[in-house]
Amino acid sequence: MQKIRYIVLAILMLGMVGVIAFIIVRAEKTVVSVIYSPRILSDVKSKSYYENFSLEPEGVKIKGLILNPSTDTDIAVIIAPGYQGSKELLLPLAEFFRDNGFLTVVFDPRGEGESDGEIYALGAFEDEDIEAIMDYLENSRKISQFVLFGISCGATASIIASARNQGRVIATIADSPFANILIAQGDGFFKKLWVRFCNFWGRIQKGIDLYKETNSLSCVEKVSHIMLIHCIEDRTLHFKNSVLLYNNAQEPKELWLVDKLDHVQAISYRTEEYLRRILNFIQRCLREGSMINRALFSFKSQNKLHRHH
Repeated sequence: MQKIRYIVLAILMLGMVGVIAFIIVRAEKTVVSVIYSPRILSDVKSKSYYENFSLEPEGVKIKGLILNPSTDTDIAVIIAPGYQGSKELLLPLAEFFRDNGFLTVVFDPRGEGESDGEIYALGAFEDEDIEAIMDYLENSRKISQFVLFGISCGATASIIASARNQGRVIATIADSPFANILIAQGDGFFKKLWVRFCNFWGRIQKGIDLYKETNSLSCVEKVSHIMLIHCIEDRTLHFKNSVLLYNNAQEPKELWLVDKLDHVQAISYRTEEYLRRILNFIQRCLREGSMINRALFSFKSQNKLHRHH
C-alpha cells in the first residue's frame, strides 16, 4: 500500500514539474516573440531629397529620415512606428505632413529596421529615442515645437515622451496605443496573471520591466493636447486602452473610435477622414498655443507697466 502511495506521489511530482516546465517554455517563447521583433526592411525607397541622420542615445545607433518643407518652420512632426514597423512604411504619412508645412521625421527605433539594438521591448526605449531626436532638432535646426505622432507601441512611447516634454510638445497623436501591458488585450484575471508572469520572466532574462517602462496610463495625466485614435474591432490592442487614456488625459483632448476596422486600419481604410481629422487637431492646438503665448506676453507686458508706475 505504501509503495502505491510513493508511486502516486512520484507521478504527481513529475506532473507538477512538467506543468512548471511547460509554463516556463511558453513564457520564454512569449517573451522572445515580443522583444525580438523581426526586422522589416521595406521595399519602399526614400527619395534623394530626404535627409538621412543617425544618433546614438546611450551608445545605440538610431537611423532616420528628415523631410524638409518648402518654407522655414520651427515645428517638427516626429512619427514613431509600431512593432515590426519601419521608417519607409511611414513615408506617405511623413510626406503629408511635409506638404502641409511641417519638418517631418520618421525613424527606426532601436531593435527595428536599420537601427541598432538587440531588442525592441514594445517601445520601452522608444520614448528615449524620440527625446533624442527632439534634442537633435532643437540644437541643429532651432526647432522649438514638436508634434509627436505614434502608431501602436510607438503611440504608447509618444505619450510617455510627451509627458516629460509638455513644455515643447504642442500636440500628441496616438493611434492604437496600449495603456499598460496588463490591460493591453482587455480584461480577464488569467490574462493579467499570465502577463504578470511573462513580465517577471522578462525581467529575469533581460532586466526590463515592461509594465513599468511602457505604462502610458501612469503618464497621460500630465499630457494635454492629445488625440487618440482606435478601431473598435482591434484584436491586437483592445480599444478600451484608448478610452482609459482619454479619460485620464488633460484637456484639450479628442478621442476618435473607428467602427468595423481592426488594428491600425483607420489610416488605410478611412484615409481622407483620418488625415483631415489629425491636421485639424494639430491646427487647433497651434491656434490655442498661439493664444496662450499672446496672453502670457500681454500679462508680462502689463506687469512691466505696473512696475514702472
